[in-house]
Amino acid sequence: MKSFKLQLQEEKDEEKKQASEKAEREFKMQVEKYDELGMTRSKRGQATLILGGIIIASLILGYFDIMPLADVLYSLIIYIPVLFFIYKGHRWAMYLGIILWTIEKGYQLIALNGKGVFMVLVWWLILVAPLYGAIKIENERKKRNKSDKQDNIQPVNTDENFLEGKRFCHNCGKKINFEGNFCKFCGNQLA
Repeated sequence: MKSFKLQLQEEKDEEKKQASEKAEREFKMQVEKYDELGMTRSKRGQATLILGGIIIASLILGYFDIMPLADVLYSLIIYIPVLFFIYKGHRWAMYLGIILWTIEKGYQLIALNGKGVFMVLVWWLILVAPLYGAIKIENERKKRNKSDKQDNIQPVNTDENFLEGKRFCHNCGKKINFEGNFCKFCGNQLA
């Protein structure tokens, strides 16, 4: 008979495994149904909505003089273009959003003299977590697109090209010199 602690540990391990599998299925779905997911289901859409909400909150706080007008203008001028490019799926905009948000929250920590650290970190995570998830999805999409392009390369090694001293690598599809036994681009052994 298993001890109670061992049984609890096995249950925790099983829960972790199921959570990991669920996260993997969600990630795969995000990548494969990238254009089909709505704003609320896609990571880039969620990041866009959260950043849009933060901009609207800044406007409201500026309207009621709770937040300085200069900060509101900063939010509008900087974050609206970033918001647009995040929604379009540009990784650089996602990285820029994380950097700007980190700088802004760091400035708040300095301005608050270390008070309210927990709330600043919570607000930081509210935007950074979906942006990081969107970056991971964009990276996977880029990796898959790159491999798809390589799979579609059709090297052309015709007799005419062979006689003219032109050869193409069967692996990467790039034109190579007649001499040599290996592709100078990818290192693949030539037939």
